[in-house]
Amino acid sequence: MAFFPGMAEIGIVVLMLGSSLSGGGLMGLPPAERDAAFLKTAPADSLLYAEWAERSTGKSGAPGIDGLMADPEIRAFYQAVDKAILTMIERETAEGSPEEQILGKAVPPLVKSLLMRPGCVYVRFDQQAAVKAVEDLQPVIGAAAGLLGLQGALIINGGDDADAIAKHIIELQQLLPPQMRSKDLKNQVFPLPLPGAKLTLHRHENYFVLAFGEGVVEKAVAGLSGKSTGGLASNPRFAAATKLVAMERTGEVSWLDVKGIVKTATEALGGPNGQMVSGIAKMIGADAIDSIVSATGIVDGQIRSKSFMTTSGKTEGILALVAGRAIKPSDLALVPADSDLVVAFSLNTEKVYDTIRTIVQRSDPSGEAAKLFDGTVLQLEKELELNLKDDVFASFGDVWTLHDSPSAGGLFVTSLVASLEVKDAEKANATFTQLMKILKQAVPGDYGNANRRRGVYLEEAKFMGKTIYYVNTVGDDVPFAPAFCVTDKQLLAAPHPQALKAHLRFLQAKQPGFDTRIAKVIPKPDGDLLSVSFIESKTAVRYLYALVPYLGQLAMSELQRENIEIDIFSVPSARAILPYTDNAFSMTVRTKDGIYSESQSILPIPGASTMLMQLPSVLPFLILGRVQRFGDLEFGESPAARTVAVPVKRVRDVVKKPAPMRKPASRPMPNTSS
Repeated sequence: MAFFPGMAEIGIVVLMLGSSLSGGGLMGLPPAERDAAFLKTAPADSLLYAEWAERSTGKSGAPGIDGLMADPEIRAFYQAVDKAILTMIERETAEGSPEEQILGKAVPPLVKSLLMRPGCVYVRFDQQAAVKAVEDLQPVIGAAAGLLGLQGALIINGGDDADAIAKHIIELQQLLPPQMRSKDLKNQVFPLPLPGAKLTLHRHENYFVLAFGEGVVEKAVAGLSGKSTGGLASNPRFAAATKLVAMERTGEVSWLDVKGIVKTATEALGGPNGQMVSGIAKMIGADAIDSIVSATGIVDGQIRSKSFMTTSGKTEGILALVAGRAIKPSDLALVPADSDLVVAFSLNTEKVYDTIRTIVQRSDPSGEAAKLFDGTVLQLEKELELNLKDDVFASFGDVWTLHDSPSAGGLFVTSLVASLEVKDAEKANATFTQLMKILKQAVPGDYGNANRRRGVYLEEAKFMGKTIYYVNTVGDDVPFAPAFCVTDKQLLAAPHPQALKAHLRFLQAKQPGFDTRIAKVIPKPDGDLLSVSFIESKTAVRYLYALVPYLGQLAMSELQRENIEIDIFSVPSARAILPYTDNAFSMTVRTKDGIYSESQSILPIPGASTMLMQLPSVLPFLILGRVQRFGDLEFGESPAARTVAVPVKRVRDVVKKPAPMRKPASRPMPNTSS
């Protein structure tokens, strides 16, 4: 019986895999045909629904992912990976137990076939089943028994591969006792390690249904046979939401009925537990979210993802995160037009702060949590000698930006400049001066000896009428010199002062900004633009691909050491990638009905744009870790390393006991007034 939980867990993982990959994953891309029967089969009251199309093999010479998947080098790479994995599995299971040999033989081709086929997954709640579960099982598993009213199914259309899929599943049936094996995969039951619960696998024609809950198989078969009416397609909320994210070639669609989930959890748990769920939803503002829908498809060959959160325009509770002012062209005019990476977003920090305090206050009727929160903030303000509302929030606005400009010496992420909008120049200058005072007290100063000078200092220097503060490290192998500056319009930060000096020169020269280019690189937003990001893909890929052969050799060497037979020759060349790339972008827009977002991948590979968007924030820590490893001081002991990002606790501690400081060295600066 030990085998049964394993099979059940596999089924649950597959269910979760389908829903998590939908809306931006690997399934259904590049898309072929969607199966119209799925929307008629999924119940109209589904709380969660995810569907993916059949995957095509691409088209030679086509743009984007269609051409990429048909490219000879890419196809050869996938074949090499397949062969290496299959060879490794066969070798590992050849001398294993009979069960391991069966798994090694049947699972890889089964998974490969399933990933190419269209499918869907849905979850609903059955009130009657919940009531019965509470009556029968509450003494065993408590109030959570009501959640056994949840029902769902994973459905795969096997198409021409149906018989092959069935063959592999029947091979896996050998792991079951003979008396439990069903004939022709009719209602094959897998017990779950939960009282009253089971998974049922059933083949209907070319369809395979993995169901959870009583009567789910019968209802699914009726829907697939066209004998049931309605289905999720008849749900007006679902239809209206999916219309907003529709594309000509849709590969994946997912729907989350947030309103229904809150209602279901409240009713299923009942009593105090149900009231708690409802109360939490109201407290954090989740009750303002009606539903979330997303879709991924192909537009002009490129992978495009769209999503919409229906909120009726509310910005309370958790939705305070989307309450910032709209980003205007004048905000992007302060970013160089030639930037190959741009990120801008709007965040009303004062409203977010007020919302957090309100949530803390509501979470504890006694008022103790609010007192603790206010006391902590008051202590921080006292130590920093700044008032959050009167100084920080009054000084700075909502719009943040991050960019890398080649004309400033940047190679995709090497000369990043971050900025925060200045709302009141006079207050911002005073607040910034105080923050630099705190930072100067926080850096260690001298910690060397008479024979070898070492230390970390906050220096300041004038440049083009502005004061640039920067962290100067002496005798430590830290490749960063974080620099800061404030202008009448922006609070600026960069990993080195050269980036700030270049940016100040750009501002003085009044050269074209990114506002002159944005309409050419992203679709026109219909509403208030809250965030936008852009990557010049061919530039990024060229820089990154310069490292691919070297990093690839390291990776392949390690794989071969683990007896996975694939070497560096299998890695595609740059000419197999670059012709299919297009610029990546993403944007978030606030409308009167909710929050709309749209993005395009940097490469015709799902998830690539998201991964590379995170690289700027991750890269400094990766480099710092490498420096620490080969340096002569352990990470966490090196004052220079700690100074790269000074935590609040460190600031508080040092403010109480200021570290020794060295007077900044005076030095002549070049005349840059011209």
